[in-house]
Amino acid sequence: MLRNKYKIIVYCKSIRDYSQFETVVEEALLDEHISVALDVYYDIGSLRGNINSVRDSFLLALEVDSSSLEFCDYLRNTLHDIRTQIVFFARDMQRIQELFAFHPLNFLCLPSQGNMISPTLKRALEFNEQQCFMIANSDDSYRKIMWDTIDVIKADNRKIVIQIDSDEISCYGRFKELKLPFGFIRCHRSYVVNLHHISILKKDFILLQNGKIVPLSKSYKAMVKKAYLNL
Repeated sequence: MLRNKYKIIVYCKSIRDYSQFETVVEEALLDEHISVALDVYYDIGSLRGNINSVRDSFLLALEVDSSSLEFCDYLRNTLHDIRTQIVFFARDMQRIQELFAFHPLNFLCLPSQGNMISPTLKRALEFNEQQCFMIANSDDSYRKIMWDTIDVIKADNRKIVIQIDSDEISCYGRFKELKLPFGFIRCHRSYVVNLHHISILKKDFILLQNGKIVPLSKSYKAMVKKAYLNL
């Protein structure tokens, strides 16, 4: 599933704080050709309950407090979501050192840095476009492959084999060179699987929705199970 390019999820502590953020965004985009819709949450519990909405957005804007930091820890370290782009905003940046661990796209001190909203959104859009597909090259030919169509990626010596339904695409590369988006995880020394395409998780193998079987090694089983059940 490709992400909605125009949706920003916002967490803040009060209607007043949200109104200020909304005003800054509207003013920043007044002369830009970027159309966005803001979806606001005033408590982290509601945000966690709508985690799929977060993943469907192209940007997550969080007002800095202990709850938002806990949510980021949940997103990055429990769900292993490194794809969702995060922007923190606050009236001061005293807690900035705590935020680096969550790899945010930017820090905004509002309202004084309202002029940074537009370039931040442009960066998020560019990153989103890059994360939609991978480029496979082999024998001087190049091919764009949408990540959400891929079932499995298999290592084969100095090449990787990308499996899409009954089609296999062989290209140069190694696992360590791949920048995997959210939803892809190593399940075996030689296999990476798309969690969204899993039908059944067994003791030592994975059954995909198209009927294919992918090996699941003992050393990766716990990590795969945790990621799959938290999907």
